[in-house]
Amino acid sequence: MPLSFDMPLEKLPTYQGRTPCPADMDAFWDRALAEMRAVDPKVELVRSSFQAPGAECFDLYFTGVKGARIHAKYARPAVRNGRLPAVVQFHGYSGNCGDWIGKLAWVGAGFCIAALDCRGQGGMSQDLGGVTGNTLRGHIIRGLQDGPEQLLFRSVYLDTAQLAGLVMGLPEVAPGRVGALGGSQGGGLTLACAALACGRWSRPRTPTRSSRPSSASSTRSTSASARSLPRLAILTVSILPSGSRPRC
Repeated sequence: MPLSFDMPLEKLPTYQGRTPCPADMDAFWDRALAEMRAVDPKVELVRSSFQAPGAECFDLYFTGVKGARIHAKYARPAVRNGRLPAVVQFHGYSGNCGDWIGKLAWVGAGFCIAALDCRGQGGMSQDLGGVTGNTLRGHIIRGLQDGPEQLLFRSVYLDTAQLAGLVMGLPEVAPGRVGALGGSQGGGLTLACAALACGRWSRPRTPTRSSRPSSASSTRSTSASARSLPRLAILTVSILPSGSRPRC
């Protein structure tokens, strides 16, 4: 089947999105990350009632920004020789982290995997609310009237980075071999996580909540500086520079 693209292939590696980047973009995310790092995550790993041969399955809980308790499913190989690669996974809009069976293939391949429940959507993560105005048609506008620091997706983006950082800090995980993946909303969250958490690679698939092309087959990760977003297309695995940040 022939490949199709939203723009000429040669232009995809330098695509910067449709929206001009605000001058205070880096300062905004510096403040957000400082807020996230100041939170005591109070991590809990609770052994799940679901177990499978060769795997150890847990419900992982941590405290995110603004005090919400965030839930993820975490699975790891039962037999481990040294530190292992890991994946953090993000679901589509209104969904949840999914069934355990979808995690076992990763475990069987020798990976640890953590799958996030986005706050306020179909899983077990808290949404503490406390914003002004209309949220009837979706989370994209949640907190819009109260300023950018109150936007719900700011908190969700930080949850992705916080989860990745927690996974990187687990004793069984090799911190330099952690990746992110997801589709639709999860594709957009994959891009945010990779930029904010200094991940090593990402696999976004048809990402929403981002100004990325909707279909592409190849790209490269390049950066004018260590603080720019790697120019990712989708359906790829790309190497991300350390310290990269999201750009519009």
